[in-house]
Amino acid sequence: RNQGVNSRQPSETLFPPTLQHKFRLEVSVHRPSRLLRKDIELVFRPDLQAEYARRTESVTAVEKDDFLRQHLLALPTWQPASLDLSEISFAVNEERKLLLQNFSAWAIALRDRLAPYWADAACPVQGNARFGTSTSVIYNELEGLTQLLKYSSIPIGCCGIVLHPQWQRRAYPVTFFTTAPLELVQAALADVEHAHSENSRVPPMLPDVSLTLKRVAENEKAAEAAQKDPDAPEVVEGVCNLKLTSSA
Repeated sequence: RNQGVNSRQPSETLFPPTLQHKFRLEVSVHRPSRLLRKDIELVFRPDLQAEYARRTESVTAVEKDDFLRQHLLALPTWQPASLDLSEISFAVNEERKLLLQNFSAWAIALRDRLAPYWADAACPVQGNARFGTSTSVIYNELEGLTQLLKYSSIPIGCCGIVLHPQWQRRAYPVTFFTTAPLELVQAALADVEHAHSENSRVPPMLPDVSLTLKRVAENEKAAEAAQKDPDAPEVVEGVCNLKLTSSA
């Protein structure tokens, strides 16, 4: 392996920013750079270590960083706001609470569809794991968003704010992370959007996602068998044609 090339590995956009209309939430999918991947690993270390151990217990000589390079995905999300969220006021705090509630409903539904793969988010309030085991390390949302999306940022007080290209300061970002395969992530995103309703925070899972999860599991088993047996047939993963959005 070329250490020089690996050390310079940049972030890669796998799916561009796309609006999920029913949640009014924009999401994109990225493979983090090596430096950002190290930061993410520190924030979610206990649960990522458990995921690494679970996924590689039958595979020999797989380094943790190699595992994360292959499987870790970052999903930065944005929600439009009615107020300038860089300001400090009671009204801004109330809107932030509502936007966080909406994100949490979306994230919970998505995590259910990605199980048993690891998935979590950087808490926009505390900076640590939103759903899993917290550490003392805080995720740098500004650094992550600028690396993943290449958006501009401006200093605000002792910190800063990333400007959404359309909504500017009237936007609420939270980043979601997972080790699920891209195919399953795309199917789960489409399913969450399709199944969402005001009366159900966690909509029932559609058969398409269950079938996708089963197919991904079969592919992983075949890949493990191929590592043990060089003469085993090559695994070709299916391509998901589901879109991230559905008609309103």
